[in-house]
Amino acid sequence: MRRTPAIAPANPPAEPARAYARGLHVVPGLGPLTLPEYLQRRELVTRRGATGLESARYERWAEPLDAAVARVLSRDLASLTGARLVAHPWFEKDAPDARVRIRFERFELEERKQAVLIATWRLEDKGGALLHEHQSRIERALADPDGATAALELSRCLAELGEEIADAWAQARAG
Repeated sequence: MRRTPAIAPANPPAEPARAYARGLHVVPGLGPLTLPEYLQRRELVTRRGATGLESARYERWAEPLDAAVARVLSRDLASLTGARLVAHPWFEKDAPDARVRIRFERFELEERKQAVLIATWRLEDKGGALLHEHQSRIERALADPDGATAALELSRCLAELGEEIADAWAQARAG
């Protein structure tokens, strides 16, 4: 039997007061987001050792992973900030006031024992000037090796990444 886990937003909707307290009363943009080519597949990927990768035989993502990551991170950031995010690519007339670009280096399982997210992200103003740059490494232990557990912990990794980005965005806007 084939199983199809899905990543999902982890944060409840933000109260507008929380969003304004973070200083995010702008229209932010999300993207572009890039994932390594080896993750651009339907199967869940597990890293085995330093260089080994294994595709799950019976567990496939419910949707393309790049689209899922963009959708979930957008919802998490919207919940954290109270802002309506503009997804990349956007038309010039809809260009956001600021944007976050994210290059994922890893978004996978490690030995089916933990979920790992490593990403370098940049906050930029409307003109593309750098406001903040950071590399995030987020790891979450898996209670069991099941695909649904993996999807839950990868979702939580994205939620933590969203928290880091929202906090940095608020600091950059205040600074």
